[in-house]
Amino acid sequence: MQNFFSRINESPQQPFTHARAVELQELFQCLTMDSSTNFLFGEPIGALTPKKCTLENDEMPFDQAFDMAQYGLAMRAPLSSFYWLHNGREFRKACSTARSQAGVYVSNTLRKLGLAEKAEKEGLGKKYVFLEELAERTQDPQVLQDQVLNVMLAGRDTTAALLSWTFLCLAKHPEVFKKLRAEISAVVGVDENARLPTQAELRNILYLRWIIQEGKFLKLCF
Repeated sequence: MQNFFSRINESPQQPFTHARAVELQELFQCLTMDSSTNFLFGEPIGALTPKKCTLENDEMPFDQAFDMAQYGLAMRAPLSSFYWLHNGREFRKACSTARSQAGVYVSNTLRKLGLAEKAEKEGLGKKYVFLEELAERTQDPQVLQDQVLNVMLAGRDTTAALLSWTFLCLAKHPEVFKKLRAEISAVVGVDENARLPTQAELRNILYLRWIIQEGKFLKLCF
């Protein structure tokens, strides 16, 4: 989250305390990419860290490759059985990069499990990592790679869209934002007095849960 707020303060130059417009949708895409890869791979891939890479230097970041591959798949969908017509160099490069970088995490995970003794395996469980849990059930690299990419494809954009839509609604309804801020302040504080909430505390902030549920409903309607 610190990286997220740092990105907000980067541009424009006015301090965050000033009233100004901020394009959050792109930042939410980066935030959910980092949170997704942290859950799936065990560490964020650094989508919130600014990078300048091109296709030619073979150093395309995973998030950029994933976005380009996803866009290409969206272009292919309406073509039905003629999907192969959309098969440009950038699309192929993006797909190859996303698969190969996901494959690195798969290989590392399988190597850990293959070399670890029982005590070391218990150490892997200190933090839940989807890929490590899945690797306990199958060691097929292709299956593992496909599964993590499928989960990311299904979960990242939906969460980013929900956050974007919710914040847009809060900006248009300041009275709702004010009430939500008060509810959060009563539980974990705000600004410099804030602390990270526990899972139980998050569940008990009912107004926050209602807003998220309403955001899901409105997102589906529009």
